[in-house]
Amino acid sequence: MERAGIQAVQPHLNEGQTTVGFHVDVMHFAATPKGKTVTVRAELLDVDGRKLRFKVQAHDEDKKVGEGTHRRAIIEVGQHG
Repeated sequence: MERAGIQAVQPHLNEGQTTVGFHVDVMHFAATPKGKTVTVRAELLDVDGRKLRFKVQAHDEDKKVGEGTHRRAIIEVGQHG
């Protein structure tokens, strides 16, 4: 679910920026049988300065297996040299 948040916003950030997660609050509803595909979706709910809040959901081929919220912060990636 964290990766879905990353992938949802990374293409929209400026060069030299990325995000770091700082809060995850999810509920797990059911196990996914081995071999089933899990699809995860992150929806950006709001932006507060550099802080982002997402609604996240995970579904396997048959049912919802988890949902909750995830928070990330936009940071500048330092240059080493």
